[in-house]
Amino acid sequence: MINRSPVLQLWASVVAAFLHPDENWDTCLSIGSSISTLCAISKGKAIGQIEPKDRSAEDENKLQKRKQKAKNEMREVEVMGFPLHIKNGVVVLDGKEKPTKEELLQGKYGGEETYTKVKQVMQDALQSWSDDKDELDKKAFHMYEKFRPNVAAGQSGWGRKGELNLHEIKSAIER
Repeated sequence: MINRSPVLQLWASVVAAFLHPDENWDTCLSIGSSISTLCAISKGKAIGQIEPKDRSAEDENKLQKRKQKAKNEMREVEVMGFPLHIKNGVVVLDGKEKPTKEELLQGKYGGEETYTKVKQVMQDALQSWSDDKDELDKKAFHMYEKFRPNVAAGQSGWGRKGELNLHEIKSAIER
């Protein structure tokens, strides 16, 4: 039983490592965490759990300047349709670096053993995509939608846990 967010975080991290083998695992974890965060914010706003930020014109201007300055110092990668900017090995969101600790993600899975099992199933299933990484990148988010834990729709499912099935992960990913 697990919340959807850590499942998306691990999946996006594994996809990032597969699509960008030159990136180290910590960078891939930052990518996965950022994708999970962006999706959670979007969903939270859509169901009324997160209020849009109320920024003054001055605050918005400062943010845009900070983003532009940071963007000039970064490189861009795209994973699962999300263009992300990386600086110092971590993703930068809203002008702030977003490092991630693997131990925190492992804890969401109840520990290293289960986390490693799920990660291995994802990695093994991805091998069937070795010859078509562009197509994988386009389909990876939809694969997640097929194997993610099943929870109630809308506000009633927000933050709830559901069952993660390793067989569903494998069948959703493999060609």
